[in-house]
Amino acid sequence: MKKLIVTMGLTLISSNALAEKPMNDMSLKLSANTVPCYGSVAGMCELDGKLVTHEQLVSNVSGEPSFVTSIHYFSNRDDKIILEYTTLEIDYMQRMAGDIGTTSTSLKYIWPSDLSDYLEQQKLVVKKDCPKLDGCQPLLEFIDKLHR
Repeated sequence: MKKLIVTMGLTLISSNALAEKPMNDMSLKLSANTVPCYGSVAGMCELDGKLVTHEQLVSNVSGEPSFVTSIHYFSNRDDKIILEYTTLEIDYMQRMAGDIGTTSTSLKYIWPSDLSDYLEQQKLVVKKDCPKLDGCQPLLEFIDKLHR
């Protein structure tokens, strides 16, 4: 009975450690994007002489649907507001990479035979649900690396 309790405790500790850092040295790296916002109306920026919302500005700059992740204010600069943003595709890839990485690490140690099926299923999900048509290639490559 003692051995069973110790084994279960070690299993829980190791699974928590794996969940905190799912892929050890393997992760999906994506770039951060920033754009200056000029204007005097709160929540709005000037773009080609017109006022646009923060989301409209970052979507226009990136050329695809995007949203603001952080707003930085600098009182001593001309471009007092810097918007940090991400595209819907990058946000989707970041969320999915975390979920897939954590689950695949668990499967690798608990049910190795199920790992390949899980990863193939996730590739199909990504191809279907990616917000950008024929997008999410870095995520698909990440899943392929997990296969190895």
